[in-house]
Amino acid sequence: MIGFRLVVVPAGGAAAGRLPDRLSSDFSLPGQEGSETRAAPARTYGVSADLGCLPVLAVPAGRTTARADVTAVARRLRALGGVQVLDQDSTGDPGFPTEDGHSTFFVFYGP
Repeated sequence: MIGFRLVVVPAGGAAAGRLPDRLSSDFSLPGQEGSETRAAPARTYGVSADLGCLPVLAVPAGRTTARADVTAVARRLRALGGVQVLDQDSTGDPGFPTEDGHSTFFVFYGP
């Protein structure tokens, strides 16, 4: 029994050392909806498929997001340097502002 343990424990330790190289945090399957959705911005806008963050510009009730405000926020985000910011102006995509016009979002990719 001791001889068995002397063989199995070192073999298990050696095998466990290679385990981290085989682990992944990506659970999407190629060709499936999640994988295709994640790859869509990369194909459409030429950006990384790894999302940085989604800043949201919201205005008080009774107002709507003014194009000048949206442009000013996008300009300030771009001034950070080494970033890519997608918004309605840069993409022409009307899906950025909400239907009620009280908020809009930006897709922000950092370095």
